[in-house]
Amino acid sequence: MRPIHEVVAQNLANYRGNQGLSLDKVSKLTGVSKTMLSQIEKADSNPTITILWKIASGLRIPLSALTTENEEKVNCIDRADLQAIDTENDRVKIYPYFPFDEKKGFEMFMMEFDGQSEILSEGHHQQSEEYILVNEGELKLLIDGEWHVVKKHQAIRFKSDRPHTYKNTIEQKISLTVIVHYQPNME
Repeated sequence: MRPIHEVVAQNLANYRGNQGLSLDKVSKLTGVSKTMLSQIEKADSNPTITILWKIASGLRIPLSALTTENEEKVNCIDRADLQAIDTENDRVKIYPYFPFDEKKGFEMFMMEFDGQSEILSEGHHQQSEEYILVNEGELKLLIDGEWHVVKKHQAIRFKSDRPHTYKNTIEQKISLTVIVHYQPNME
């Protein structure tokens, strides 16, 4: 498996080329500097999850469209083969399992949180929904100013087109399986 920054570089360059977008236009759409975008496309930079979310949101594409390689007809994926997306927080790791599939309208990844850690999501595309299954530990999730507690073997679904915070308030590591479903025509 290729390093994640090389996958992002190729996917961003391919997307930009297919859409006929200049670096200036992508910079205006995403709020990410032209210099940073150029470094990402050249694989000279390993972008953080915050930068990747800005790019994906600005281009109105799923995060996995940037972070995953093209899939085969049958994919058996072992977490040991996946590279975590840089979250700017070494206590939170995100592993992309299945990329966005336009026909199916979803992407799937795993999140792991060390004890006493958290991460903010600025929100996904309009009309997206997030489904979270807690595999280990206890997740606290802040949505629209309200905290929700989701324990091991419980799940939660919510509209994820708004900012939300994932938080682990205990010392035990937590593990989540996350599916983000996107409505057709994310325009």
